Amino acid sequence: MRIPYDSLCLQAVVGELQPWIGSRVRKVRAAGPLSVVLELRGPGDGMFLLSADPQRPRAHFVTRLPTSELTIFMQGLRKRIEGMRLVGVEQVGGDRILE
Repeated sequence: MRIPYDSLCLQAVVGELQPWIGSRVRKVRAAGPLSVVLELRGPGDGMFLLSADPQRPRAHFVTRLPTSELTIFMQGLRKRIEGMRLVGVEQVGGDRILE
């Protein structure tokens, strides 16, 4: 059974991410053609998935690393994001937008 990923789910995810503010992005990994996993180092080690897949858009912590091929887009993300800090996270206007 597929559970819908609605604005209430995203609101819960924003709450889960709050303790991770200030964490460093240790590594960026591909999790599919439209998905990435950010390996975070903060109050512990965590892996956060972001997916822009139109069939299953979602954002949440994962316990296993999905594997996918490294694309030019992923190489660019790695270059720009690895080593950066998570400075904030919020839900925009009660919608399914994470900023």
